[in-house]
Amino acid sequence: MKKLFILAVVAFVGMTASAQLISSNTITRQETSSNNYSRYAVGYNSVSFSDDFIDESLTGFSLEWNKGISVSTTLPLFVETGIGASYSWTSKDEFDYRFATIQVPLNLVYKYELTDGVMIAPYAGLYFRGNLFGEHEYDGETSNWFDDLEDGGWEANRFSYGFQIGVGIEFNKLYLGISYGTDLNKFIDVDETGYDYYGDYVRYKYSTKASTFTAKVGFNI
Repeated sequence: MKKLFILAVVAFVGMTASAQLISSNTITRQETSSNNYSRYAVGYNSVSFSDDFIDESLTGFSLEWNKGISVSTTLPLFVETGIGASYSWTSKDEFDYRFATIQVPLNLVYKYELTDGVMIAPYAGLYFRGNLFGEHEYDGETSNWFDDLEDGGWEANRFSYGFQIGVGIEFNKLYLGISYGTDLNKFIDVDETGYDYYGDYVRYKYSTKASTFTAKVGFNI
């Protein structure tokens, strides 16, 4: 994971530095699109967990608002942040899983103009995620992931952060994008003994991180 992070950062810095070699005609056209922007988008999410915590991915949807702030007078380079919310679910072996989050991104975006009105915008950065709720239901009984072990929970973390990369294509105001992000801290990290929900003395050992693939469509304003 550290190697992936370092390679992504180096590649992104190199991409930005190479922009200095773009012809003056291209830069002149790019300057017209270097203003700040806002974007509203809806997305399809696929959330997976490491270490076989849940065998199948949770699928769902997200809503987000992003703000791009220009950081250069000559290059289409932006810092992008905002806020988004997501809800995902799946069913597996009579278990129903549900997971809802709220997330704040912090990305560095570079926009290449392919032709008039069409731009490609790769980005990389960090995200900070609040885990609003996670639960599973079996035979009419619901377990909250954030409860203590003795209460039937998994003592999951309410806060996660991670690294993400993505790319968007802009057709005038229409935006299409994909992204992939993975946690840098453990969503669940438990290795201890104790009494379970039924009063039996057992060993609990759970360790997992969440990764999310998102495909989105939105509008820049």
